[in-house]
This record gives sequence, structure tokens and C-alpha cells, in this order.
Amino acid sequence: MSTRPGRTMCMSLALAVACTSAFPLLARAELAAEELGRSLSVGPPGDHWSYYLDFELGTFNGRYVLMDADTTDYLAHVSAGQMPTLDIAPDGKEIYVTSTSYEYLVDGDRHDFVTIFDTTDYASQGRIELPSGKRALMASLRRSTLLRDSRFLVVYNYTPATSLSVVDLERREHVMDVDTPGCHLVYPTGERGVSMLCGDGSLQTYHFGEAGKLRAQERSKPFFDPQVDHLKTNAAAIGDTWYFVSYSGDVYPVDLSGESPRFESPWALVDHDKKPANIIQALFTMGKAGPWLPGGMQLAATHEARGELYVIMHPIFWSESKGDHDFPGPEVWVYDIRSKERVRRIKSRGVVMSINVTPDDAPVLTAFGADIKTEATRLEVYDAISGKFLREMVEYGQAALEFEPVAQPGNALSLVDATKENAQ
Repeated sequence: MSTRPGRTMCMSLALAVACTSAFPLLARAELAAEELGRSLSVGPPGDHWSYYLDFELGTFNGRYVLMDADTTDYLAHVSAGQMPTLDIAPDGKEIYVTSTSYEYLVDGDRHDFVTIFDTTDYASQGRIELPSGKRALMASLRRSTLLRDSRFLVVYNYTPATSLSVVDLERREHVMDVDTPGCHLVYPTGERGVSMLCGDGSLQTYHFGEAGKLRAQERSKPFFDPQVDHLKTNAAAIGDTWYFVSYSGDVYPVDLSGESPRFESPWALVDHDKKPANIIQALFTMGKAGPWLPGGMQLAATHEARGELYVIMHPIFWSESKGDHDFPGPEVWVYDIRSKERVRRIKSRGVVMSINVTPDDAPVLTAFGADIKTEATRLEVYDAISGKFLREMVEYGQAALEFEPVAQPGNALSLVDATKENAQ
């Protein structure tokens, strides 16, 4: 009987158990009325504090939860509405949640907006209305981004015509929309610009002036061939260089520090000449003889100070070479960016779908994991250097399918983006 995991793993839900206490009727004490709308200070952030998105597909509502990866304790949360994105100010003092709501939950008048929260007590500091009905409602993480001057937030729209909305966070207002035909998602570029992936494998770059109005735009030459090898859009960055991982296991570095993107030579994560293992090799290695390919939702993360790229990998024997780009993996491979060589392998307890790495000197790797046999899901924490499993968070809310690294060096906050699949 084969022990190989099935190609389509159903991600089970972790259910919160309501705890109740019974008291003798005569000894029951009156409880003081709860004060509603009150926010409490959570104190200065720890090195391993993380956000994750507790997202309910059944109602399309979500919330960003702040947790401590050192203890897996719940610390705070903010309401996030439908298909939200989260951006963090460089100083960590504010977060910007871009979201959508409907008058009757999934029907009625639609509102798209950016809500600003203070990270001292997570109280709302105001809301900025966006043009209604345009914001992209999709799972990809790169749907909003802060420009490098931190004054403007750019939001990706999809109707299915594509466009950008520019928001002035200083003046708390929507500035303008820019049509972006054939190009998708947003990656910060230069001092006040963004680049978008286009259907022909090129990048379209837009630069904005001091008032947030469009100043210049340009189209690059194609830097990959989408007819041959697709890129995962959830890229990871070190400084101003973004590392796009392709379906076949190559890395495409793109430097977005200047006015125009600079494309570095792609390099391989895997040995493309490796032949598939025969049935005997596969059986004796539980299918891990290879070849291996990258896969997952947020399959890549980076550590800037160490110059390392972390990628979820799986043997194609497990996936039967179908849907490899999204298939979860039992290992995270770590590469040195300078040498372009693999330096270590982190083995998970089951399989992981998404990862993130904290930016401090003693980093931890947070992962959405699942047990292969029971399919029970959990948020797991590993030592990012030794690979040792440290702890897990089982009652985290819903199923965590996406992670997004948003922390900057010196800013202890990071993000876990979690999405629920309904149990059948």
C-alpha cells in the first residue's frame, strides 16, 4: 500500500473550542458590564511578533491577528473585511489595511477603502475611501504596496480591466487612478514608483510626482518567457532586489532600486538534468529521490542580513508533476544569494504551504503546515538557522494558506496571510 501523499490534500480546519465553567446557582456572582470599543496598549514589538490573516471564505470577512512566534500567544487583532492586504509603515507605528465590504455582507452597495491603525493600541485612525468596485479581490499578495517615501500607497485594481489607485496617506485621500492594460500586481520601484508584471514577460514601471500624480512610465523588454516558464508572483525581496521563482525552479532577480528595472541573470534552484527516480529508488526514499521542484502559496522568503533565500520544495513523485507550482512541500531549501548555492535543508514535520522568516539576528521561520496522515493544519515555528522545530499554534483561527514577508530590518513586525477552506 503506497504511503505517498495524495496530490490534492484537503486542508482541514482548526476549530476553536469554547470553554465554559459551571458554578452553583447560589454562588453565581454578577459580572461587570464590558466596556466596548476599548483598545489596550500591547507594548513595544518583540523580535518575532507576526501578523497573520484569519480569513473566513464562508462570509468573506477577515481580521489581522498579531501573534508572538516565541510563545504562539495571541496579542491583538484588527478587523480586515474582504480579501484584505496589509502594509506596515517603515517605523512600525502604523499599519494600512486595504479592504472591501458590502452592505449585506456579500451583496448590496460595495465599499473599497484603506483603514489606518495605530500599532500602539490598534485603534483606527481613519478610513480613506477608494473608487468603489475596482479593487482586485484575489488571493495574490502583491495587490498593494507602500511607495518608498511612505507617503503614498498604491492599490491594484481588476475589473477585469487593470488599473492602479494612488492614495495619499499624509492627506488621507485618494489621489488618482491610472489605467494599466495587460499588467498586474505591484512592486515598489525607485523613490516613488511601482513596477507591474505584464503578459508578455516584461515589466511596466510607473513613477509619481510629489503630489502623487503620474510623472513618467516605461516598458521594459521581456525578461522571461511566459510561454515557456511562468513566474510565481509572490516574490521575496532583499533590499531593492526582488527574487521571482519560476515554476521549473529558476530564480529571476530584478533590481528595482532605480528609475528603470535592472535584470540580473537567472540561476537554478535545482539540477535540471536530474533524471526522475525509478520505482525502486522512489519506494526506498518515500518518493524523495527527486527531482524536486518549488511549490506552495507563498513559497519564498528571505533574510537580508544573512543574504539567504528560503524556498518550499517537494519531490515530483508526490505531486505526479501536476500542479507543482502550488503543491506543498516537506522541506524548505535555503540558498546563499551570493554563491547561488544551497546551504542547508529544513525538514518540516509534515508539509508546508507558506513560509516567512523574521529579519532579526536569531531568525525564526514561520510556516503553515499540515500533517500528512491526518491533514490537521497548524502554524509552525522553526529555528531558521538550525532548522529545529520549536513550537506550533494549533488554535490560530482558520487555515493559513499564505504568508507575506513585510518586515524591514530593524522593524520587528512581519506578516502571515491566512485563508480558510471550508470543510466538507
